[in-house]
Amino acid sequence: MKKYKVSIQGMTCTSCEEHVTTALKNIGAKDIKTSYRERKTEFDLADTGIYFLILPQRAYNKVEEIKTV
Repeated sequence: MKKYKVSIQGMTCTSCEEHVTTALKNIGAKDIKTSYRERKTEFDLADTGIYFLILPQRAYNKVEEIKTV
């Protein structure tokens, strides 16, 4: 497992947080912490899981940055 921190533009409410968290759970992410106020999410994910990290474009403008910790 690797720890990821992702900046996300376009989240405006707790519903946005829930959508991001659900998408990450669906690809096997663990220890997910998403904040629309901070415009970021942090999570643990197996190396192979990152290939399935697709956030819906309709809800979020872009994934700005992904870095492992």
